[in-house]
Order: sequence, then C-alpha cells, then structure tokens
Amino acid sequence: MNGALGDWALAIEHVGSTAIPNMPSKPILDIAIGIRDFDQAFDTIPLMSELGYNFRGEVGVPRRHFFILGRPRTHHVHMIEFDGSAWQKRIGFRDFLRENPVKAKEYADLKKSLAEQFPKDISSYSAGKTEFIDSILARLG
Repeated sequence: MNGALGDWALAIEHVGSTAIPNMPSKPILDIAIGIRDFDQAFDTIPLMSELGYNFRGEVGVPRRHFFILGRPRTHHVHMIEFDGSAWQKRIGFRDFLRENPVKAKEYADLKKSLAEQFPKDISSYSAGKTEFIDSILARLG
C-alpha cells in the first residue's frame, strides 16, 4: 500500500482490536494511514480504488477518509492527518492497551459483555465502549 500511495502516506499503522494481543475482535484488519492534509488527500481515492478499496467518506469521524475492502469485509482503512488529534488518540489507545495488560483485559471483558448484550446492535455496542475509551484517552492527555 505504501508504494501505491507514494508520498501521501507518512505512516501506516495496524490499529484496532486486531492490533492488541488477545483482544476479541471481528476478523477485520484496521489500518491507519497518516497523511499531511485531509483536503489534499481526496486525490488518493483513485489510488486506493486501484487497490480494490471502496471509499465511504468520513462516516461519522470528521476529517477521516474511510475505505473498506472485501466481501465479506476484511479491511478498514482510516486515512487521517498524521499530526492531528485523531491520529494521536488512535495510536495512543492501541499502545496503552499493548503496554497495560490489566486494562487490556478489562477492555476485552467489556467488549465480550457488550457483544452478548447487543449481538445485532452495533450502535449500542459501540456506545457501550465509549466511557472506557474516553477514560483511557483522558489518561493520555
């Protein structure tokens, strides 16, 4: 992917639950691509399309270019500004859980509980994780 995007990709990171050891997750790989400028990065849409990714817009996350791949879905790409808070939060959250197995276990248990409680309601499942995620992000500053 880095070769296809050339200078557009300042960094490419594996993020999301599959990037955290022993974390329950859907079989979807989340990839964060750090870019310089959100508006200029619209030019990457044809490049990502050539790789088979479908552009979905921001999908509820301001200043994020979101792409998906596969049927069933196998990959999510979150293209966000490298020096922005969204990048820092995404990478910081992942790194915190990698370095803190007790908190990672708490998060894993929460995810399992929410999945059982809301097996077909992704909105409620996601909302149920918000307080935990926000508490970790508050620690990170």
